[in-house]
Amino acid sequence: MMGVARGGAILSPIVAGYALSVMTPRTMCLAVIVPLVLAAVAAEFLMRVTRAVETGASNVEPRTLVAPE
Repeated sequence: MMGVARGGAILSPIVAGYALSVMTPRTMCLAVIVPLVLAAVAAEFLMRVTRAVETGASNVEPRTLVAPE
C-alpha cells in the first residue's frame, strides 16, 4: 500500500500540471463534477436497495442477545 501511495504522490503533480496546461477551466470542472454526480447516483441507489432489504427482512422475529445464565 505504501508503494501505491508513493506512486500517487509522484504522479499527481504531473497529472495536475498536464491538466492545467491542456484543459480549460470549464473542462476541469466537468472532469470533477461528472464523477461526483455518478458517485451521488450510486449512493442513492445503494441507499434504496439497502432500505428495501431492511424492510423485507422485517418479517423475521427479533432475538434478544442476552447471555445465558
